[in-house]
Amino acid sequence: MKNNFRLKEHFAKLSKKTRALQDPQLMHPQREWVVGLLGALALFLFAISLGAYTYFKNQSVEVHIEGEDIQTVYRASLVEKVLATMNERENNLRKLSEQGPGIEPEVATSSDIEISLELSPTTAE
Repeated sequence: MKNNFRLKEHFAKLSKKTRALQDPQLMHPQREWVVGLLGALALFLFAISLGAYTYFKNQSVEVHIEGEDIQTVYRASLVEKVLATMNERENNLRKLSEQGPGIEPEVATSSDIEISLELSPTTAE
């Protein structure tokens, strides 16, 4: 019987896992903070490097127009037509502004409004 107990005890010791290799905690706040801060730092550095790359890549963009002798199309008839239209609008505005302050707005009074108070007979009885 003693041997049986000793064998069970010895077997239990052998079957146990070593606790030195295991960490019984499920949550590690310090580790999570370190991982989070390192991830945020990596993202921040990536954004800065991408912005710097884009800035320096597009810093020396020059606008070059080939054929510097570009001729402007000038249509005198079109310009005269636009000027005539603008003068006509100006004259219309001037006429309206001269007439505007003297005109009183019409306000409807209760005597002007006719209200019908007749009731229509109902057919369903």
